[in-house]
This record gives sequence, C-alpha cells and structure tokens, in this order.
Amino acid sequence: MIDRIRLAPIYTFLWIWTILQLFPIIYMIITSFKSDQDIMVKPWSIPTDWQFENYSGAWYGVGENNTLGDYFWNSIQVTAGSLILISLVAMLAGYALARFDFPGSKIIYALNLGIIAVPVHALLVPVYLYFTDLGLINTHIGLILVYTAFHISFSTIIMRSYFESIPTAIIEAARIDGCREWGVFWHVGVPVARGAIATLLIVNVVTVWSELMFASVLIPQPEMRTLPVGISLYNATMYGSTQGFQFASLTMTAVPLLIIYFIFQRQIVKGVSLGAVK
Repeated sequence: MIDRIRLAPIYTFLWIWTILQLFPIIYMIITSFKSDQDIMVKPWSIPTDWQFENYSGAWYGVGENNTLGDYFWNSIQVTAGSLILISLVAMLAGYALARFDFPGSKIIYALNLGIIAVPVHALLVPVYLYFTDLGLINTHIGLILVYTAFHISFSTIIMRSYFESIPTAIIEAARIDGCREWGVFWHVGVPVARGAIATLLIVNVVTVWSELMFASVLIPQPEMRTLPVGISLYNATMYGSTQGFQFASLTMTAVPLLIIYFIFQRQIVKGVSLGAVK
C-alpha cells in the first residue's frame, strides 16, 4: 500500500504525459471525418455527420493530375530503399568497427561522431549542385543516396555499440564450430542485434518518411514527388473543401508510421533495454 502511494505521483505524471501525446493524434483523426462547417463551429466535438468521403476526396484531390496515391507510392519506394541501404551499411560498418582493430578505426569512429553534429540542411546547396552534375535530380535513387548518407553515421554508431556488447566467448565458440567471419556476423551478430536493428529502422523511417526540404528541392517534377511534398502543395479547393480533406491526408500519412511502431514495439523496447544494460 505504501509503495502504491509513493508511486502515485509517477503514475499520474505518466498518464498526463500519455494523454498529451495522444491528444493531437486523436484530434487529427476525429477532425478528418468532419465537414468544414463542423471544424469551424464545433472544433472540439464529435462529428455530427461523419464525412467518410473526406478520404476519397483527399486521395484524389491533390491536383496537377497526380493523386495522393502516386505520392504515397513514391514515398514507399524512397523509404524502403533508404532503410535497406542504411541497415546494410550500418550493420557491416558497425560490426567492423566493433570487432576489428584496424588502422584508422578510431579515426573513422570519431569522424562519424563529428558528422552527426553537422546540420544536414546546411548542405542543401552543395548537394543540389553536385547532384545536378551527376544527373541525379528528379530521381528516387538520388534521394535514397542522400538519406542514406545523412543517416549512416548515427546508425553505424548505434550498431557498433550493440556489436561490442556481444561476449567474446560467443564469437570464439562460433569460430571453433567452423564459422568464418561472415558466418559469425550473420548467425551471431545479427540475431543478437535484432532489437537494435528494429530501433534503428523505426528512428530512420520516421525521419525519411517525413523529410520535406531535400525532397522538394531535389525532385521538382510533380509525378516524382514524395508524400510530404505532395501534402505541402495540396489543393482541395476544387472539390469544395479544404480543412476536412487536409486532415484526412495528414491522417493517411501518419497512420502507416503508427502501424509500424505497434508492430515492432516489442523489439524497440528490447533494444532500448539492451542498451541500458550495456
């Protein structure tokens, strides 16, 4: 009983914090089913007439002969490609920095730490000029390479810390059993670091999926734009609505990230706890 009384302030704070975090999401979803009149007159109430057509209107109402579905598919391609490259490079680089003491390894690790401190948007103009010379403007491959380059340093540091936590005895046992270095990495390192990999994917998918600045500058061609750029240029006035469709489009953008988080929440918690133990 005494323990419950002592923990009551903590539980109260956690409940308040949870409500504050969930309120904007719940408000966005509820408002996406409202008409413009309900949004203006009754912004905090439940919809009097649920406008399910807001979603179909938002899906087809982006203008310029491109639908929200086109931008959605573009974002999926860019995000998936970026995550695959980031994960592969970060795992290989992190394992090499953690398990091998080669000349320059400490310098490489220090450079990765320094790169994290550089604001990526300060590199917008140089990247644009460089990509223009390479012919990578208006290509998803160019955007994938940019996102990979900007996220690889942080991701490598995270993976290095987890690979370092693997007991040497396990590595030696795998080698005695006949595993070469690639086998040790694939059969021992990767399974142990599943929590770290899941955490890494969630952190990167949020930033890549919602990135706007580089996507709007490097891909000016309308049919190649990603979802954040499409929503920023959203125009639903031709359909006789503005706010209802916009909230619906924002909901469709946020829901995939929420679904991914709920699917991998156990791995994320496990990854964080492993880092805490280390």
